[in-house]
Amino acid sequence: MALTPVGITTGPETRTRVLDIVIAFEHGDLSPDEIVDCYPQLDLGDVHSALSYHYKNVEEIKETLRKKAP
Repeated sequence: MALTPVGITTGPETRTRVLDIVIAFEHGDLSPDEIVDCYPQLDLGDVHSALSYHYKNVEEIKETLRKKAP
């Protein structure tokens, strides 16, 4: 697993965006366990790593969400 600003890479062609995990957690009210159920390529550690990245980069994530808002 590699965590980058773009996302979590769990294989040569598998990437999940940190933003998708943050949206599921904060706006979808999913628990980390439920997120793993939605993204079976991730394990619980991957989800916690993504959330940790989010909390260390809150303003960057908020700005990305603002840009994507309709």
